[in-house]
Amino acid sequence: VQLPGAPKVAETLNDMGDQSLTLEVQLSPSQVFAVMATRFLKGTHPDEAVPKMLKDRQAAVQKSFAGSDLLHSTALDHGKWKGRSFTLRIEGGKLIYQARLYWAGNRLYQTIAVTDPDSASLPMVGHFMDSFQILKD
Repeated sequence: VQLPGAPKVAETLNDMGDQSLTLEVQLSPSQVFAVMATRFLKGTHPDEAVPKMLKDRQAAVQKSFAGSDLLHSTALDHGKWKGRSFTLRIEGGKLIYQARLYWAGNRLYQTIAVTDPDSASLPMVGHFMDSFQILKD
């Protein structure tokens, strides 16, 4: 992925043993770009279960932003990997949350751009989101 600046890196481990790596760039209070990779202890999911799991993840993100509005949601294919793209209006319409989720083996990848509504369609946002690639299994 091509981030629009030098990222702050964080590694976390949750109670279940799932490992996450987050790269985040905050250009301003209303322009944040992040990439997250989470490796799940529970292992892989059958291909037929992935679309539902990604929809459930989208619903969980939306629920975490009380009063958010879903502006866009669609399934994605990233080569052999299943994905989901969605856009939320959050913070009473002050921010736009754009995300793409991809499930690959036992890993969940997320690219997230949070911007003010005027910046949501800037070329750097699209470039960031489109630059993400899964290079190997």
